Amino acid sequence: MRIISTGILLLAISLVARVESELPPSATKVLEAPLFSTDSCLSLSLECDFRFITRNMETDTLEHPGILRYTDENGIVHALDVKIEVRGHFRRSRDNCNFPPLRILFRKKQVQGTVFAGQSKLKLVTHCRTRQKYCEQNLLQEFIIYRMYNELTDLSYRVRLAQIHYINNTGRRDTIEKYAFFLEDRDQLLKRTHTRHIEVQNVHPDATDSAHVNMLSVFQYMIGNTDWSIPALHNITLVEKLPSGPMYAIPFDFEWAGLINAKYAKPQPMLGISSVRQRLFRGYCRTFEEFEATFRLFREKRPQLNAILKNTCALEDKVRAQALGYLDEFYEIIDNPARVKREFLNPCR
Repeated sequence: MRIISTGILLLAISLVARVESELPPSATKVLEAPLFSTDSCLSLSLECDFRFITRNMETDTLEHPGILRYTDENGIVHALDVKIEVRGHFRRSRDNCNFPPLRILFRKKQVQGTVFAGQSKLKLVTHCRTRQKYCEQNLLQEFIIYRMYNELTDLSYRVRLAQIHYINNTGRRDTIEKYAFFLEDRDQLLKRTHTRHIEVQNVHPDATDSAHVNMLSVFQYMIGNTDWSIPALHNITLVEKLPSGPMYAIPFDFEWAGLINAKYAKPQPMLGISSVRQRLFRGYCRTFEEFEATFRLFREKRPQLNAILKNTCALEDKVRAQALGYLDEFYEIIDNPARVKREFLNPCR
């Protein structure tokens, strides 16, 4: 893939900055978002024509009227009028899943004083197959990966776990109850982190903040994820610190990570690995000392990362033990200089 020069990169960023609208002064303040202010699991119901949605999810482009209900800590029941959209690519294919990922659209005035205050739209990451128990376990593990990355940096998408009672409101009132999680909207991420979005492809990773991108690359190696690319903006949001600070890459969508080991996840043939469980470092070259500085952060955060895995509700003991073992293997590697050379220094780009 062709890498653009520094001069072209700066020109591209300048053009993007011109065409993007300037953020209002209020954007310099951290946006209050009660939804993401706690790690507790939210319990709610979502009522909509889910029979139509699931039958037509491959081609559905409609905004479906629905009702989101939850009970707050004071025992007050809130009923919010929402619109529900089908989104996604891989998961909206019926060959892959029978329940699609969703987007929830809120009325700003209606959410005032609720846990969804400040929200206008949110991605809802859902289970893939309703009758397959492992799909819900996969979802919980992806939620854990987001939480782990939150622990390492604020330049990350926040998430909130929810146990959702899906109610079909047409014909027979079919219902299912599954875990899902809300994903912070990109516009809110930008306001919270005082950044602006940059939609420029072919940016060399080393044009972003060096220490941060190395941490990101080591994190992707830790969880066994190769399904990302900064130059291609694949599962990456590229941002620039305001007013004219460095660029940062923010990852999302970890469902093909080896830590999860989803049944449908397969590495790209060009990578030369046979399983997503097989780690492959896809970052750029650093000295041993630079890698060691990054590893220190992961060692310092190891208790917190393990605690997230251990304390997430509804994760089966077997799944939890396998995930902890996978993380232990990562720490064994970074504590062994010979393996660091083999896994990081030799294959780096």
